[in-house]
Amino acid sequence: LLYTIKFEMAILDLTVVLMSALLVQAMAEDFEIAHNQFLIYNKVYHKSRLRQYGGGWRDWGTYDFEVADNQLWLFDPHPSKKGCYYISNEVYPKHRFAMSRKNGLITYKGPYFDDQLWKLVPSGNDDGFYYIYSCYYTKKRFVKGGAGNKQVGSFDGKQYDDQLWRLVPRFQADIYTDDIFHFDNRQGSTPITRTISVTTGIVTTESSSFKST
Repeated sequence: LLYTIKFEMAILDLTVVLMSALLVQAMAEDFEIAHNQFLIYNKVYHKSRLRQYGGGWRDWGTYDFEVADNQLWLFDPHPSKKGCYYISNEVYPKHRFAMSRKNGLITYKGPYFDDQLWKLVPSGNDDGFYYIYSCYYTKKRFVKGGAGNKQVGSFDGKQYDDQLWRLVPRFQADIYTDDIFHFDNRQGSTPITRTISVTTGIVTTESSSFKST
C-alpha cells in the first residue's frame, strides 16, 4: 500500500492557508472484537500467547517467543447470542475452540454447536484483561496452569490471575492530523502557487510483496 497525494494551490485573495494531512499511528486501548483477529496473552505468564500448531483436538497451547500466524485468533460473533463468539485460528480456520464435557477444552472442526461459543468478561480491575468463559458451560473458563506450552485448559473454581487474558489486535491504528502546509499572505496580494507531495503507506524495498501480522 503506497500512494502519493499532490496538492496544487493558487491563492489569489487575502487569506490564511492551513493544510492538514490525516495520518495513522499506534492505536489506543479501545477496539472492536467482532470479526477481528487478536494475539491472546496470559496475565501471569505474560510472554505466553495462545497458538495452534496442528489439526488435532489438542494441537494447541501457548508460545513465548516469535510471533507467527498460528497465534492469531478470529472472534466470529453468533448472530443471535449477543456477546458470544466462535474463536478460530488464522492457520487452521475451520477449527474452533470448544468446551467438551468429556475431553475438556479442545479445538474442533465439525458442525457448529453452542459449546463452541465464548464470551469475554472483564477482570473488574480496568486493566485490559478478560476471563474467557464458555457460553454453554457457563462456569468454565480458560486457564494457564503453568509455564509449559501445554499447561492450558479450563477451570470452574475460584478466579485467579492465571485465568486472565489480554487481547492485542492484529492491526492497530489511530487517526491524528499533522500540518503539511501553513501560509499567511494577509500582508500582500501576490498569488501563491505551491505543489506539495505527501507519501504515506507501507514501502517494501527488497521484495515485490510483503506480509504483515
